[in-house]
Amino acid sequence: DLSDCGIEELPEEFTRQTKLIELNLAQNQLRVLPVSFGRLTRLATLNVSANQLVDLPMSMGTSTNVCLMKTFT
Repeated sequence: DLSDCGIEELPEEFTRQTKLIELNLAQNQLRVLPVSFGRLTRLATLNVSANQLVDLPMSMGTSTNVCLMKTFT
């Protein structure tokens, strides 16, 4: 659980965590996700609510199993 940690940016290396199944990044300061986020092919749940995201990386289209929790503002 990485929620409410004041995270502003995830390093590209973060996407090497290919065994992640659930990721909670809610209530941070994220504006973008790494381009290579689609590498997280086992990711089933992603919570990026209450961030400053305006779009998701195109590579997320390859992660068809992910349940996304996000409110775009």
